[in-house]
Amino acid sequence: MKEKEMMIDGKKVVKGDWIYVECKDKDGEVYSEEGSVVFIDDEEVGMFDGKEGWSVKREEIVSVVPF
Repeated sequence: MKEKEMMIDGKKVVKGDWIYVECKDKDGEVYSEEGSVVFIDDEEVGMFDGKEGWSVKREEIVSVVPF
C-alpha cells in the first residue's frame, strides 16, 4: 500500500516528518502547530509532539516548514 503524502507550498510531507504548520480555521483564526506527522488521510494530518497527539484538518493548512 502506498504511503499517503501531501504537497504544500511545493514541499512533500510524509509520515515521520517533523513539521511546523500554519493554519487558518473556518472562522479566520490563525494558529500554528509543531510535531511529527503520524498519519495523513484525505481530510486530516495526525501529529504528535512527544507528549500528546492531535490532528489538523488539511483544508486549514496554509503553509508547512519541514525541519
